[in-house]
Amino acid sequence: GPETPVEDPQRARAEGAEPAAAEATAAPLLRTRETANDVEATKKVQEVLRRAEQSLAKVSYSSLSGNKRAQADTAKRFITQAGEALERRQLVLALSLADKAEQLSTSLASR
Repeated sequence: GPETPVEDPQRARAEGAEPAAAEATAAPLLRTRETANDVEATKKVQEVLRRAEQSLAKVSYSSLSGNKRAQADTAKRFITQAGEALERRQLVLALSLADKAEQLSTSLASR
């Protein structure tokens, strides 16, 4: 139908469209509530990831022992994987990974 071009928010995003705009026009009739929940969940994941990244940024990587360095690497990997899961709309997985990243990075930053 006429809505085909905006059917795929990921492609729209890749082509530089505003995610919010793509989101709003994607399928308002089909799944308004689910889409609203998706937007909320996505925001939450992005918030958690931002906190994790801020915590990691405070950590002086070069001064970490081998064990803590491995933790920092793992946290970075979780952040990357959470971002990828977010792009695939795997929101539960993304949040789980983001939470793990935040826990690791917070424990590193607080020492």
